[in-house]
Amino acid sequence: MPITLPSSPTLDQTYTDGSNTWKWSGESWLTQPAENVAFNSLEAGTLDVTTSLTANALTANTLEVTSTLTVDSINVTGTSTGITVSQALNDLTDVQAGSPSDGQVLKYISGTWQPASDLSGGGAGGGLGLTDLSVSVLDASGNGNLSYSNTTGTFSYTPADLSSYATQQYVADEIAAIGVTSAAGNTTEIQYNSGGEFAGSSFLTFNDVSGTLTSTSFSGTNVTATNVDSTTISATGLVDFTNTTTSTSATTGALVVTGGVGISGNLNIAGTTNTFTGSTTSTSINTGTIVVTGGVGISDNMTVGSNVSASTAPTQNEHLTNKQYVDAKIIAFSVAFGA
Repeated sequence: MPITLPSSPTLDQTYTDGSNTWKWSGESWLTQPAENVAFNSLEAGTLDVTTSLTANALTANTLEVTSTLTVDSINVTGTSTGITVSQALNDLTDVQAGSPSDGQVLKYISGTWQPASDLSGGGAGGGLGLTDLSVSVLDASGNGNLSYSNTTGTFSYTPADLSSYATQQYVADEIAAIGVTSAAGNTTEIQYNSGGEFAGSSFLTFNDVSGTLTSTSFSGTNVTATNVDSTTISATGLVDFTNTTTSTSATTGALVVTGGVGISGNLNIAGTTNTFTGSTTSTSINTGTIVVTGGVGISDNMTVGSNVSASTAPTQNEHLTNKQYVDAKIIAFSVAFGA
């Protein structure tokens, strides 16, 4: 039988006849699906789901869902609102999730995404894992070395050999073993080794203010300087012997020299008795116990106990100049009258 719809409907006005319901869109009456309608396949230009809709396949240009939509596949060519899709990752066509394990990630393998172990290379979870790496520490040798085996996954570390170097700990231990040694003796006394210990000598002192080095004999023993390896002991300053011992022989006096004495400058002798002892006979001006290559000045008496000779006889003019001459074996004195 025919259905008579309202002739002057208002917007969104509905009309129901039996199990069918229509809704005025402002231009036409649209069929409204009943609650809990199920379709195997549904295709519509505009579909408004206000209650619930279940379908295996759905194609629509405009889809609006305000309640519940259950569908296996959706194809929306226009716009859609209110759609919640609940699917498993394995439902995607390019994913083969299978039964993944904890900690696995999706890796692209042979055209599909598949679960595989993290931090590994290659396909199907193969490659190098963190537990595959190890370190081997070898004995110290040379300058040290670090190598890696791509077969075993082992890093081999060889420390440098520092046995020939003084390490910081070795130096610290040696310094600690030295200890502190105090100076021996009194101030200004020279330090010396006495059986492996420091000692100070009161017989050898040094004054660092005046720069004076003092040596004092003790127990009747003189200080001795030995000429070692032809090394000459020399003094550029004044050497003063203050000892007052009188010389009565060649081995006594304030200064005793066992060998000869060479003097390149003047020699002044102020003692009361100055004796030269020797047995060398003078046969020329270059021989004898005393040989003088220059002149001799005598301000007092001169006694000659043996022969006296001169190379030439004095002239008359020389007799008149207060000079002493020797002619043959007689000492001649010339006196200059009126001089």
